[in-house]
Amino acid sequence: MNASKSTLWCVLLLVAHNVTFSTLLPGWGNRILAQTESAAPSASTEEIAPDESPIEPESPEFRTASKELLEHLKVMREIIVRYNVSTNKPQDDELREKWLELTPRAHELHAKMIDAALAEYLSDPAGKAAIAGMLRRFVLRNIEVERYEGVLDVALALIENGDQGELEKTQVVLTAIAVNRYDVALNFVEQILASLTSKEQAEEKTHYLRMRERIEHMSANWERELKLRAEDAAGEPLPRVLIRTPKGTMEIELFENQAPGNVANFISLVERGFFDGLLFHKVVEKVGIQTGCPLNDGTGDDGYHIYGESNRPDARSFFRGYLGMALAGGDIDTASTQFFINTLPSDVLGETYTAFGRVIKGFETMSDLTKINPDSEDEEKKNAGAIPDPILSIEVLYKRDHEYVPNKVEH
Repeated sequence: MNASKSTLWCVLLLVAHNVTFSTLLPGWGNRILAQTESAAPSASTEEIAPDESPIEPESPEFRTASKELLEHLKVMREIIVRYNVSTNKPQDDELREKWLELTPRAHELHAKMIDAALAEYLSDPAGKAAIAGMLRRFVLRNIEVERYEGVLDVALALIENGDQGELEKTQVVLTAIAVNRYDVALNFVEQILASLTSKEQAEEKTHYLRMRERIEHMSANWERELKLRAEDAAGEPLPRVLIRTPKGTMEIELFENQAPGNVANFISLVERGFFDGLLFHKVVEKVGIQTGCPLNDGTGDDGYHIYGESNRPDARSFFRGYLGMALAGGDIDTASTQFFINTLPSDVLGETYTAFGRVIKGFETMSDLTKINPDSEDEEKKNAGAIPDPILSIEVLYKRDHEYVPNKVEH
């Protein structure tokens, strides 16, 4: 099996394992799938842990949503088998495209199933211990892999009904910040502060007091951001691009109103095919992902710099899934081709870096990219043996009716 096939094989197994078994319906899902000819490869199944009781959905909504997801995943597993035995490149490409087409729907169906499971759990929390366990595993696993969307309401429901288990308040704070629910984050920070009463906890208390200040700052930035989004929605449509990777796609909206120079540079690079094949050479947990280096090591550019726009009065702040241009130094006018996507909101990045777009679809893809940090001194985080994910292509879905040309810095 060649490297590219091995990578896709692992991706498919990961999705089948994480979505279907670890977070879905232990036992019940296995029984349904075992009855099909396209049963999952043994590598994607596991024995049911002692605390993972089989679940039989009672509500029609939960049962239907579960069945729809399982049927969809069976189709995706067929692609695993066909791709792994194929020796025909055109067929390989066709199967890869089919996989990319099916992935977003799998995430949609999974979210629908979780919503139905939550509704059934809330109908009788005391009598739904198995569903509570499934939802708890869903929350913990998704926080672990930085898939924060759709998690917070489930976590809050579990906590309200005393079913939080090992879920910690700090994890709720992190998730709330990630999805811009700053009221929830502040509430839990206040709870944590109220519990820190001893002298030995003074340093920890100082940490959370500072965190509270930063959350309040991010909350104010978010209120401003919502106003900017409303202005954008009322005006001429913004440019959009689609980033394709082996792990899925990300649809990006570009902030031409507040960062026209950076957007012009980015679209011009996209239309040249500059990014196609480049690696996500740096993917750091709870920080972000970076790509756009022609040398694939973070040191390259295209021989020019563009002017930064972080000093504009209407410059955007950074939230989860926001794109910024990487800089060659502290000077805001040193961006070229490298860009990053934020994993979590930041109250300070916008002071220097230009935010020029945001992910509007495909947060799962952003979270699934292979973690690799060449700058880390921690060998595990450096993950030197990992194979970085490539950009398969970036396509302009929509742009305004004018030329997009980079405004290069004159030296």
